[in-house]
Amino acid sequence: MAFLHVKLPESCTAPLRLDKYIASLQDGMNRSKLKAGVHEILINGKHGKLSSKVAAGDEIDIEWEDNIPDNIAPENIALRIVYEDDDVLVSDKTQGMVTHPACGNWSGTLVNALLYHLHADAIPLEKHATQSEMLASRRPGIVHRLDKDTSGVIIAAKCRDAETWLCAQFKERCVQKSTLLLCRESRPHSQATYARRLSATQKTESVLKRQRRQMTENVRVRYTTALQVMEIIRLCACV
Repeated sequence: MAFLHVKLPESCTAPLRLDKYIASLQDGMNRSKLKAGVHEILINGKHGKLSSKVAAGDEIDIEWEDNIPDNIAPENIALRIVYEDDDVLVSDKTQGMVTHPACGNWSGTLVNALLYHLHADAIPLEKHATQSEMLASRRPGIVHRLDKDTSGVIIAAKCRDAETWLCAQFKERCVQKSTLLLCRESRPHSQATYARRLSATQKTESVLKRQRRQMTENVRVRYTTALQVMEIIRLCACV
């Protein structure tokens, strides 16, 4: 993330659009890049927009994604392919690999490796589209993901029909996932099932205003997790 803090000088006698003012600064950025990567805008401590009017004495804080590339390029990164046909590719993602390009990880991702493996061209990043369209352009063929530090099998679609079908399967919860865990210094039950209703209420903490939290209400969803101990080796349990 990149941050900008600026206070408008007294010489700014007439109100200006915020994006135009930032673009005019020596260390600013053009309006299209600012629109594509902005995360948060504060004007005198209050949330603002790119179209907000600013005047002399106003203090502006902006957080945005730094150095957004023009496209997602194919990269020669080795893949551990488990299965592949004309419609899908299943790979064993290694620990430390990010699934798709995003802020701070614009290269070296699974998507970059897949583009190279499939002999595909670089994919232009959508910078003048809606947020959902911009996100979609960053993860072609990706229908689910694993965290960077999690290794495991991940499936990717090779055509639009396969992507649509797989997305529907995940959305309707027709897919079952199994995870192998190694627990240290733990003596869990040999078998257990945990069911709870999780609120999707999320606490999002602004980087610019860490002490101020916003609560976003969402639908409560029921999750069930079944655990079974496969093997106990000394103080470790394979679950």
